[in-house]
Amino acid sequence: MIGYCGIDCLGCNAYKATVTGNRDLLVEVSKKFWDGRYQPEEWACLGCGPDTKPFMSAYCGGCEIRACAAGKQLPNCAACPDFEDCRRLQDFITGESETLSRTMGWLRQRYLADAKAKAGK
Repeated sequence: MIGYCGIDCLGCNAYKATVTGNRDLLVEVSKKFWDGRYQPEEWACLGCGPDTKPFMSAYCGGCEIRACAAGKQLPNCAACPDFEDCRRLQDFITGESETLSRTMGWLRQRYLADAKAKAGK
């Protein structure tokens, strides 16, 4: 499952802990991120998607990137007409990892190719 921003939810320890019922892992996540600002149960999460808001971690539920994409009813930020110009998204992608940058680049290319093919029909 890929979040709006390209993060792989299946690789996230909060997601893994939730789907496996591993409270110790939720405790670990709560200690590692945001200086323990969120309690372990607040990290329980079923990933980032249009229908998962009530089941997202407290931190991810407040994500501005997610809110923007969901508000525009996009399946992923790669489908946004403002993708290249969105500073919030681009700063996040480049600050996160080379893998995320590569993934979002591929998704954007795929989306543009599909849009071009549909326009040519």
